[in-house]
Amino acid sequence: MSEGSSLIARLKQYRWVVPAHGEVKVKVGFSAKKPGNFEQTLRFELVQSKRQYELPCHCTGLYPSISQDPRLVFPQWRETMEADDIIFKEYVESTKQFHFGPLLCGKSREW
Repeated sequence: MSEGSSLIARLKQYRWVVPAHGEVKVKVGFSAKKPGNFEQTLRFELVQSKRQYELPCHCTGLYPSISQDPRLVFPQWRETMEADDIIFKEYVESTKQFHFGPLLCGKSREW
């Protein structure tokens, strides 16, 4: 696709010839502007047939989110810490804080 063309692929053919015991794969795209549950029915007909086939489609749209579980977010973590512990780059579950370790204050990076 060129830069100016749409990223959404549009259906270019509305009728298919399906051989006996054959199949046609249809890819359905979904995009929502707000979160929620969505339902739509796709309908198909056979040529020379009065019967209509229905395919119910259900979708759920959500905003992207980050896991709230600290054990997944922080690779190093511990349940508790002692009062005199010096911790480097660890999350402590009991205090719900990430400890960077001792920081040099008043020193330049070149020092």
